Amino acid sequence: MFEECQQDIGVSPMGAVQWAKKPFDIKPLSKATIATIVSLLTSGHSYASIKAQTGASAGSITKICQDYCPEAVVSHGGCPKKLTDANITYTKRGIRTGQIKNAMQAAKSLATINGQNISPQTVRNALK
Repeated sequence: MFEECQQDIGVSPMGAVQWAKKPFDIKPLSKATIATIVSLLTSGHSYASIKAQTGASAGSITKICQDYCPEAVVSHGGCPKKLTDANITYTKRGIRTGQIKNAMQAAKSLATINGQNISPQTVRNALK
């Protein structure tokens, strides 16, 4: 049985088994798939959602993005910011004028303005 397998595997001079490498079956993407990817990229979809819809790899999507739509804005993921630039400016002004003494007061003040709970740590991170 081992003799039959020696065609698929090799044995090095030290006696270690070396597996034969199989060639990759790389299939080029169809024009319809490329068009779909370009459409999804220009509409702002993430690579993960494009990969799920088309089955193309992230590398293929990157290459298509570079070749066909370099101006496309691609989502980098993550959570949206809770504090806008105006919120940060408001907080800085409140600190400068003495109306806001600490991050807890700033968080409460911003919560009433934004209508959503904001952690004092979020305020601290934004003011760094």
